Amino acid sequence: MLQTGSSFPDVEPFKDVPGIGPIGACRFSANIQTPHRFSNVRNIWRYCRLGVNRRRRDGKLLSLPRLDRAGCGQLKDVTRKAFDAAMRRKDDNAFKRAYARSLESTHDKSHARLSVQRKIVSVLRAMWLTMTPYRKELA
Repeated sequence: MLQTGSSFPDVEPFKDVPGIGPIGACRFSANIQTPHRFSNVRNIWRYCRLGVNRRRRDGKLLSLPRLDRAGCGQLKDVTRKAFDAAMRRKDDNAFKRAYARSLESTHDKSHARLSVQRKIVSVLRAMWLTMTPYRKELA
């Protein structure tokens, strides 16, 4: 997988993102195939099973908001592992800071984690669309 992944130009820059290693970069690239499939960032979140489903009828909320089960579970796994790896790093990175801010405002670890997972996907998508290397300002 690593040998095949090295032939794709998008995989190498992904490795510079905190928490994304060579395996995660290959898995993300292979499952997404091209970022142009998704017209906006919310669509790619939904595909990664990170989108929120709010069931409504006639303007009334039918159930509590929950994660949408449609999409690719492998991508949710990639983002979860990237989140865990970014939190384990000894250096201060953008994802650690985003988690701390989100946890402070929501007081919910799951909500804060999912927000950071969405942020990881957003950064990878932005890098891929613009073909730019990782910069801390992107995160």
